Amino acid sequence: MANNVVVETHYTQNMNRSLAADSETYQQCNYQTFQMLVLSVVDPLNTDEVRLKHLHNIAENIEILSTVPNYAIYIDLLVKNLLRSLIETDTVFIIPSNAQTIRKQIIEIFHRLPITEALRGFVKDILSPMFKLLTKENEENALLLLRIIVEYMKQFRPQMIMEVREFLQFVHNVYRQKASALDQIFLTKTFSHPTLTINEIDLSAIIEQICTSVKLIVKKIQNFPVQSSITTDETTNSTSHIASDTFTILSRASHSVKLLAEFPVAIVLLYQLCRQSLQAEFGELVPLFLRYLTLQPSKEQKNDPKFNMEIYIEFLTTQAKTLSFLAFVGKTYQEQLALNSDLLVIAIFQLLDGCPPENVQLRKDIIVAARHFVSSDFRTLFIPHVKRFFDENLLLSSGYTARETLKPLAYNTFGEFFNHIRANLSIEDLQNVLYMYSKMIHDASLPPTIQVTSLKFLTNIAESIRQKGSEKSRDLLIHVVETLVFKCKSLPKQCTHLSTTSNEKS
Repeated sequence: MANNVVVETHYTQNMNRSLAADSETYQQCNYQTFQMLVLSVVDPLNTDEVRLKHLHNIAENIEILSTVPNYAIYIDLLVKNLLRSLIETDTVFIIPSNAQTIRKQIIEIFHRLPITEALRGFVKDILSPMFKLLTKENEENALLLLRIIVEYMKQFRPQMIMEVREFLQFVHNVYRQKASALDQIFLTKTFSHPTLTINEIDLSAIIEQICTSVKLIVKKIQNFPVQSSITTDETTNSTSHIASDTFTILSRASHSVKLLAEFPVAIVLLYQLCRQSLQAEFGELVPLFLRYLTLQPSKEQKNDPKFNMEIYIEFLTTQAKTLSFLAFVGKTYQEQLALNSDLLVIAIFQLLDGCPPENVQLRKDIIVAARHFVSSDFRTLFIPHVKRFFDENLLLSSGYTARETLKPLAYNTFGEFFNHIRANLSIEDLQNVLYMYSKMIHDASLPPTIQVTSLKFLTNIAESIRQKGSEKSRDLLIHVVETLVFKCKSLPKQCTHLSTTSNEKS
């Protein structure tokens, strides 16, 4: 303990002095101080309060270390001590907890390390254990670890084939497990054990049941050593007078829906870096991702009072990002997509149908991802289902904001699709397309470019209608002519209005 007092005293004496001094002598002193701070963090004899205080001081100065000439030896010190501490200590799944705060603070230090050339020599030493830590960490820490992995891989592009292969296997297992856990994912859960203390609860049983953080209410321990930063509810029962504590239980990284939403971005980057060496491993993900896209809660689950809409939105977000990844690799893995083409069609319609009207950005992401498929050779898969695209409630939802915001994107996207497949459409389908895009020509809320595109598209549709030679063809062609005439009549009025408005503003 005497050594701890020395470290604490030295820290107190130097805490107000900058780590980035101009003096060479003081730089040496700074390194010694920094070294003692780092060593005190990993010293198990120190109290959590001392370790947290020293970690906080390291974190406050971490961004200016890159200005020190011998920056590399500081990084080496952090890697050899702080990373080792993460590996050798157990993962924590409960907050408030000093142990979890320490682990998260250590990871944040590596997240905030300035990206300089001096860091390049340590990238593999940092990332290799982080790939392993990611698989066993809690949701909160795993999200940070994944951001570090993505940032370092993007900046330094190290060749870490074995680690990436193991990461892809981890991702494979996570996606596969979601199908069996679907009945539990969307339920709001709060665990309450008012007669048991936190030390008497089997936390592992709770952790295995959750895919996001949950509240745990337990009997309060008097003088409990962990300083709670979470709201503590002290309720007094008229008969038992038992006070309660509220904790937050974090999910495993392998169960987390939030982490699942971050995987596609990381996989796209890793695909760009390692596709030559891991072609087969990335290919194995394609059918797995397609099956994942078809997962949806049942109507009974959605009607359950405990149905958690927030988790459902996160789940849909993971599916939209997964669809975007499949669109990105579609040309490379056409065979795998073709073998599971029925799942692709089902997935896109389910996502459009399941997206809440108020979530405009999510619907936009789905339409953008779907555009890659309906504008490629996969468009023929959607011909049997073309009537569903005439439903504006499916494409744009019933929400006002979604309709006004996404109308240009949706009509432009599926207009190109209809244009490519018009020869395969029946006269009834051509009639629906004609009426849909006739309205767009007169829709003043749409940009002029969309209206011009619709006019061109209308002439193409007219040619397809003429070739059908059915009884309806004549009436539909007359409708095309009338639409064009009415548009020409309205143009002078619109031009006059625009000119008047422009003059008034000037």
